Amino acid sequence: MASSTLRFLQRAGLRRGASCLDVGCGEGQTTIEMARAVGATGRVTGVDLDNGALDIARRAADAAGVPTSFLHADAGRDGLPDTGADLGFARLVLSHLVDPMGVVRAMAAAVRPGGIAAVEDIFTPTLRSEPPVPALDDLIDLYCATVRFHGGDPTIGPRPRGPPHRRRTDRRPRADRREPHGHRGPIDVPRRTARQHARRHRHRGHRNPRPAAHQPSRGRRRCPAPRHRVFQARMHQVCAPLDPVHGRRAR
Repeated sequence: MASSTLRFLQRAGLRRGASCLDVGCGEGQTTIEMARAVGATGRVTGVDLDNGALDIARRAADAAGVPTSFLHADAGRDGLPDTGADLGFARLVLSHLVDPMGVVRAMAAAVRPGGIAAVEDIFTPTLRSEPPVPALDDLIDLYCATVRFHGGDPTIGPRPRGPPHRRRTDRRPRADRREPHGHRGPIDVPRRTARQHARRHRHRGHRNPRPAAHQPSRGRRRCPAPRHRVFQARMHQVCAPLDPVHGRRAR
């Protein structure tokens, strides 16, 4: 789990002894980190409709030695059991759904009155490189078209709204903002990939170039400056306290 996600959850109420719900948990990476945060006195339940992913999540949780439980359910269609959780969380889930608000309503119903419902999702078109790379732009367009074809929304990130003091987006200038997933700044893409190096050797007549570890030393050489900088897509985080009386978002 990215450090930015962990900080967001801690602000939302992830703490020792808390009861949490991870909706759309997938293979359980976020669920396991939440279980580590709540400790032995807390409880974390991961929910997903993919049985294969849940099997992987259960094995990963056993290997990590954290007490978690996993539940097979379609939150948007069937709802969620009333677990009385302190915190309900959905990460990178809403953008893939035909009815994202159905999942949000189910999560709010499963959280105890006065608890917190939190979502984190992506704004895909903010994935970019400097200078622009046509292949990356084509990939983004293809991904967005595929998500929309299946009824999702790859630009859903900034759309969920919470109280202003609970809404977190990165508003610094694009070129030097801190990107999500625990990464600071842009990702440098090397000038040549390993495959391009191998192709270059073949053109020179070297059929099987030796691995770099076995190349003779030619002194220290400085790495070339990166040609492109790739910025990850912007993540949007919203959490809202639920009304203790009606189970709705407090205004």
